[in-house]
Amino acid sequence: MASSSRAGGARRTTGRAACVTLAGGAIALIALAAPRLATWLEYDRAAVAGGEIWRIPGCHLAHFGVEHALYSVGVFLLVGAICEVAGRWQFLLAMASASVAIPLTLFVLQPELTSYRGLSGLDSALFALLIGSQLACADRLGGRELAMLGALAAFAAKITFEATTGATVFADTGESGFEVVPLAHVIGGACGLVVAFSLRPSPVPTPS
Repeated sequence: MASSSRAGGARRTTGRAACVTLAGGAIALIALAAPRLATWLEYDRAAVAGGEIWRIPGCHLAHFGVEHALYSVGVFLLVGAICEVAGRWQFLLAMASASVAIPLTLFVLQPELTSYRGLSGLDSALFALLIGSQLACADRLGGRELAMLGALAAFAAKITFEATTGATVFADTGESGFEVVPLAHVIGGACGLVVAFSLRPSPVPTPS
């Protein structure tokens, strides 16, 4: 998402606002305050099988309580705003692909999962997009790139921890009454990386 020229990068991002990110965060908070809306949005396996397909993208905007939403929405607003301002088309493609791929993968590979809510899968896509896009436009493997690779390794370690312990690194699943779904984070991260490396930004010519 970043350009090879600081001046060019500044021109590309001037005037952009993270309107999609802000709208998504606002809807998630409204759904948190409106339990009926959250229930209407959540991934319900039986309802999806019955044709209620709006739940496929909508489930990401519903949460299981305040603590569950606190981290998910906070990360979404922060990382989402950075990604959207830096490269809106990459951001939109990563969000669109992850929002559909995550529930469909859960439907096929985890038939025992009857309900799913939360932005954490999309947060994973955004994080991977942010890191991946920086690596995709790097000319060499320097200190910054090694730090990015370290961040990806930490992300992989987090998912491994979740898969082996059934707990999250941040939110208390016991208090919030939900179970972590590591596969959602894997699919989200994969979507972000694929977009980052397939839609690498074109270098901006440096003025002579």
